[in-house]
Amino acid sequence: MGLTSKDIDELIEVEILLCEKLKVIRDKVEKIHLKSNISTTTGVSVSAAGFVSTVAGIFLAPATAGLSLSLTIGGIAASIGGATTCIATDITKNIFNKKLIK
Repeated sequence: MGLTSKDIDELIEVEILLCEKLKVIRDKVEKIHLKSNISTTTGVSVSAAGFVSTVAGIFLAPATAGLSLSLTIGGIAASIGGATTCIATDITKNIFNKKLIK
């Protein structure tokens, strides 16, 4: 008992539909990946700038009689914000990927 031409046609239709669905999933994954990379890069950049500001504020504190400590506080806040962005991006990316897999 072999496959008829009707069976083969049905298999081809199913494979075409499956390929179309996989392409949609691939496009969604690529979009999420691109956006998460942009967000992670932004978070890392802000954290690095915050670190530099923090260190600069500490080193300038003696020369500015402590006035540069506001730079230190701003740097710490920027570092925390950048780190939060990176963490939130990773969590969001994982949630989207798990939803796509299901």
